[in-house]
Amino acid sequence: LLVPSRPDVSTWLGWLALLAMMIFLAPSFAFFGEPNYQRWRWLHRLAALAVIAALAHTFLLARTLPPAANAIIWLVLSAGAIASVAYRLVFARRVGRLPYAVESIAAPAGNVVELTLRPMGRHLGYVAGQFVYLTPYDESLAAGYREEHPYTLTSAPGEPALRVAIKDLGDATHAMQSITPASEVRIEGPYGAFFPRSESGEPELWIAGGIGLAPFLGRLRDLAARNRRIDAHLVYCVQDETRAHFRSELEQLVSRIPGAVLTMHYFYRQGPLDARFLLQHCRDFVRRHAYVCGPEPLLERAQAILAGAGVARRRIVTEELTLL
Repeated sequence: LLVPSRPDVSTWLGWLALLAMMIFLAPSFAFFGEPNYQRWRWLHRLAALAVIAALAHTFLLARTLPPAANAIIWLVLSAGAIASVAYRLVFARRVGRLPYAVESIAAPAGNVVELTLRPMGRHLGYVAGQFVYLTPYDESLAAGYREEHPYTLTSAPGEPALRVAIKDLGDATHAMQSITPASEVRIEGPYGAFFPRSESGEPELWIAGGIGLAPFLGRLRDLAARNRRIDAHLVYCVQDETRAHFRSELEQLVSRIPGAVLTMHYFYRQGPLDARFLLQHCRDFVRRHAYVCGPEPLLERAQAILAGAGVARRRIVTEELTLL
């Protein structure tokens, strides 16, 4: 049943598109076990083949439009698809990557490093809360050499260098804990829009879990550097005091930013985050625009708490730190 019964090209193209899509989507299903980043990264390239084959399939079978209109529409769609694939696989990976050098390595915690990256040419422009794809060219790395991974920028946009915090979560991120100083990395981006581009002055609630602190750290550094105020309450959720990355700097930053407040939540001491804790430390959290970043369990819990308290879904922005 999986093999086309008709021998024409259009049917085979449709079958090829379906097969390619099934293969590159397979790692996203729990049936296949914990996803492997390297395998997923290579399989995901089949998405380009699936898109092109599907467009050719539908073009050959289209019968609802006049031939001239049909040709124009599908040629435009095909050109757009091919241009997107070419940009991602050729331009973005080669021309669109900026060279940086590892200037320094800080270790705010036992399983986290923050790299400071000095531009070797043009400096990347970005806004607080965005992320980049970082590709290391350090041949001494045990894993991850010339392999891109996404990391949220923790530096302020006005800084002369970039900073990224990397937590030891797998083979590549473990190797990055001991990357060689002065080695080259390539930066592609920036991507994402976690925070709004314009500051509305609306009160905000920030909920961070573990390394999910990264976008909030970058924004606090930016606000402090520009001497700006903000009505924002950061609830930083960690297991215990030893996992509170950047806590001392956070305390210094909020002391310099009018309107900024920091509350620590320790799971081992206070249990899971709940509405009572939020109400105790941030009584008006229901009227605030909420931003949540961290692992999936925290995101699910935070969204349930906020929705249960009456916060509209459109006022909750989340960013999940998982592979797929």
